Amino acid sequence: MSSSKVKKMNIQIHFECSPKVGLGHYRRTLTLAKEMVSREHSVELISLTGFLPEDAPIIYSNKVKPDVIVLDVTKDLSTEIMSWKKSGVHVLGLDYFGELPPDLVVSVFEHKAPLPDGKRKSGFEYILIREDIRQEKKNICDKGYVVVSLGGGDHLQQSVSVAEKLANRGCQVVLIKGPLACFEMAEHPQITVLESPSNFPQILAQSSWGVTNAGGCLFEMLCLGKPVHVIPQTTQEDSIAESFARKGSLLGVGMSSLKSYSKLEQKRKSDLVDHGVDGKGAVRIADEIERFLSEHG
Repeated sequence: MSSSKVKKMNIQIHFECSPKVGLGHYRRTLTLAKEMVSREHSVELISLTGFLPEDAPIIYSNKVKPDVIVLDVTKDLSTEIMSWKKSGVHVLGLDYFGELPPDLVVSVFEHKAPLPDGKRKSGFEYILIREDIRQEKKNICDKGYVVVSLGGGDHLQQSVSVAEKLANRGCQVVLIKGPLACFEMAEHPQITVLESPSNFPQILAQSSWGVTNAGGCLFEMLCLGKPVHVIPQTTQEDSIAESFARKGSLLGVGMSSLKSYSKLEQKRKSDLVDHGVDGKGAVRIADEIERFLSEHG
């Protein structure tokens, strides 16, 4: 959709970020905000938990009444939605499943049944991939290591077990310790621990394959064309992993089946995968927001 034909909007994006929830909502919110700002809309980001990682960039803010509020949250905000709508503010949700529906919900994966009422659009084409990951698509190579990244917090504390299991099977492992993670890893000749590395996108792009939870890092690895074994950490992640597994997009799912995959197994998975994660989710969601506002003003 051509932004030149769209009224410039004041947008609030409400998100959650905490050791329990993780960083996924925050990171994809920031990606969408950057896309909207590039279209000359004003954006204010609001953390409903009051928590942000220490390395968070400056948060966009305009401090004016919004034309539209975008929700990227897990909690039910029905009371707030009712109030916003009464004041004339449009409300859109990202993967939102609260009782009172926003005007429009855009979801990556509809993991609840029955679905809430209201207008909804869904599909993996709406997955938000941040710009620094997309830029690494031109620098992809294979330096022979397995990257292990189980989210910003690894709230089930599985990182060490995964890294040790792979190392004991002869893998060279790069273990990512996210900004909310609290595990400790004893020294191991086959394992390199990197804490919130600034070159994280490059680390993914140069890996042979990876082990992730079924969150943002899974989508980033798939966008980079890397084979992935998934270890889900929530019920929702179970559903996402099962969906990708049915499409043939994953090396495997779960701790019990985790193994050292051969180069042939890795190549077969990379060559055959059609997962639909192309990195253009922010553009598509921004188009949906602009289209909705142009129709409903």
